[in-house]
Amino acid sequence: FRSYLRLSFWGWANVARPLLGYKLTYVFDRSPGVEVRCGVKPSIWRSDVRAFLAHIVRIPDARRWRAETEGGVKEGVFGERVGRLWQSKEVPLREGGSIEIEVEGGLILRFDEIRWRGRKPQNIFVHQDRSGTATVFFAFLDGLPVEVRPEWDLIGYRLEVIERHFKRSGGEGR
Repeated sequence: FRSYLRLSFWGWANVARPLLGYKLTYVFDRSPGVEVRCGVKPSIWRSDVRAFLAHIVRIPDARRWRAETEGGVKEGVFGERVGRLWQSKEVPLREGGSIEIEVEGGLILRFDEIRWRGRKPQNIFVHQDRSGTATVFFAFLDGLPVEVRPEWDLIGYRLEVIERHFKRSGGEGR
């Protein structure tokens, strides 16, 4: 899929300015997973931009999460608190690492081989909202000042569904 983000998220029914191109690609092969690639391209060159822009995956009925970080495995339980449960800007994701979300019934959604091209994402994080829904955010921008330019920034990962339960590693949340 390739298009432009058209609407402002500020509650008005107007066209977002400046226009922001996006592309989303799903690659299926004979393996049990799917490769996902998401890219964004601003239409302007501007310095000192502060914004939030993310590719998100919402996951209902989530029970536990795990992230492979540079400091080892971090894991936690959904339902303990609302908000960002782990984020790479505080505890960096291991390059090529993975994030796993266990859902009701013991299935695990594994976001594997997480990688990027162009500018490094400002943050990747696991979030729980007030309704209990889990979301994995791949945030190109997360409020830090940055110079945007009309070039593609890409995030990719391999998404697999695994039938097993987490084994406790002794890691802690955050």
